[in-house]
Amino acid sequence: MNITAPLVWIDCEMTGLDPLHDTIIEIACVVTDGNLNVLEQGEDIVIHQPAAVMDAMGEWCQYQHGKSGLTQSVLKSTTTMADAEAAVLALVKRHCRHPRSAVLAGNSVHADRAFLSRYMPELTDFLHYRIVDVSSIKELARRWNPEVLSQVPPKQERHRALDDILESIAELRFYKQHLFASSSTSSPMWGRLWLQIVDMLQGGGLGIIVWFIVFRFLMAVLFTIPSSFSHQ
Repeated sequence: MNITAPLVWIDCEMTGLDPLHDTIIEIACVVTDGNLNVLEQGEDIVIHQPAAVMDAMGEWCQYQHGKSGLTQSVLKSTTTMADAEAAVLALVKRHCRHPRSAVLAGNSVHADRAFLSRYMPELTDFLHYRIVDVSSIKELARRWNPEVLSQVPPKQERHRALDDILESIAELRFYKQHLFASSSTSSPMWGRLWLQIVDMLQGGGLGIIVWFIVFRFLMAVLFTIPSSFSHQ
């Protein structure tokens, strides 16, 4: 897969966390390239649900969706689940022409995918089976580099679909800069050379002999460059 291939960021707001009993009430989609530059930003799509569905939500959802204004927007909306699925799928297809080439991205996006599988199967079938879950990177940073995690920009916790996506993209940009910046990024030649040296050493025997020759060559180069300047 091309490393610059688009990432499809989708976030859903739901009436709960159980896709068998709860449903989607808002969805948004943003497509970025592999370097997290936005290619197209969709809008919040609010999906109509009757009052009985909204009244059956748990305490947290009733409070949060009421506070954000989403509950009232859902009751007023005339957009169906099929309308929302068609709109998001059209956006995705504008940037990912081939089925199962669009990698889904987001925070805890496995939960969103579970709802998409149930309520938007055509969209789900078009997506690649892999996902980029920013929350997984966060958990690894918590264990392996807590100092970096402590510097992640705080989230606003608005719990609206588009806002959550934009914050997730910003968070992954932060990790890209602070966790995934490597020697191969700043100096591709030396990064690749180091990986080759490691492979040779692990191979033993002939690999060690080759490494010794490479080492002698590098030393010759390093000591030759300063002396050449000294004679100018």
